[in-house]
Amino acid sequence: MTTLSKIIEHKIVGIIRGIPPPDVIKIVAALYDGGIKIVEVTLNSPGALQVIEKLNSIYKNKMLIGAGTVLDKADAKAAILEGAQFLISPVTVIEVIKAAKDAGIVSIPGAYTATEILLAHKSGADIVKVFPAQDAA
Repeated sequence: MTTLSKIIEHKIVGIIRGIPPPDVIKIVAALYDGGIKIVEVTLNSPGALQVIEKLNSIYKNKMLIGAGTVLDKADAKAAILEGAQFLISPVTVIEVIKAAKDAGIVSIPGAYTATEILLAHKSGADIVKVFPAQDAA
């Protein structure tokens, strides 16, 4: 089963944001025990890259571990080097989508307008997250 098919099948991605690294392992263990098998570690969290690497070593072949709040190519490449299996962004950044595709991993950019959604799709996004998820003013 591919990463993309697992994300589509499970439908729920646990988000780790702003949690101190020592607490992340316990939280992810609870998520795993509760049936959540996909976790996004946001790159604006303390020690995010090290957390991604550590979670991959613990949950290899048991959970999908990805990076969130990926805003540029450098962040994308760093997350990929630590074993991120997917990249999630709050916005559509073509260089992030391309980095994911070049590495053979799933890209999930955020988009808000129809134009942004189409751009993300045409740029190779596997899934487009409508973000922010609220009514337009």
